[in-house]
Formats: sequence, C-alpha cells, structure tokens
Amino acid sequence: IGAGTVGIAAARAIGRRGLRVHAIDRQEGPLTAMAPHVAATLVGDANDRDLLTRAGIHESPSLLLTTNDDAMNIYLAVYCRRLNPGLRIISRVTHARNVEAIHRAGADFALSYTTLGAEAIVSLLAGDLAVGQPL
Repeated sequence: IGAGTVGIAAARAIGRRGLRVHAIDRQEGPLTAMAPHVAATLVGDANDRDLLTRAGIHESPSLLLTTNDDAMNIYLAVYCRRLNPGLRIISRVTHARNVEAIHRAGADFALSYTTLGAEAIVSLLAGDLAVGQPL
C-alpha cells in the first residue's frame, strides 16, 4: 500500500524475486510508474474493505505499508491485521518515535531510516560491513 518512492523500490525488488505484488494507491499517477513491476494496480483508499479484498488481503501472506504518513500506516496495520490475523505486516515508519506504535498496531517489522542507519553503523563498527558496500 503506497506507490511512492519506497513503494516502487520495494515492488521492483520483490518482483525480481518472482513474487506477485498487488499495489494500492489513492492516485493513479504513481501506480502507472509501478505497473511494469507488479501483477495488479488498484486505485482507491486502502481503508476500503472491498478494495483490499480485490487486492487479495485474505490470501496474501504479507503486506507492505509504504505511505509517507505514520498515522495512516498505524491505522492500516490495525485494520489489515483484523482482516487477516495471519498476515505478515511490514511498515515504513518516517519518524523513529513511531516504531513502537506500529508494532503495537500489529506490524511484525518496521523500517525506519533511523533504525536502518543505526544498524548500518553498528555493522560497520563490528566489521560485518565494508565501507562502500551496499546494505
């Protein structure tokens, strides 16, 4: 859910692994850029139960929340968890202060720039990652 920069990058990476991706966004424009990398695009609000059903929420093993709005991602984590309790939910978090909230909302994993940056620094210091090596 979310066809911005993070959503498009994730769709490309997931698609390269041969997995089916269904993308949802409120606007058609961002989905057009994502279309070559996904199995289906759906325009509308992600809090629309019928839209989520058409996207496969009940059959999908995983959901990626990539909107640029932490409050929306928290709400969607709660809502989608109720629709499919077995769903693996991964969410982007813009502000590190919201990592705990997204976990309480039902997300299994949170991606925040702060957390990813800190982990990269720890890996560099521990010698697990070479300088200039991609994460």
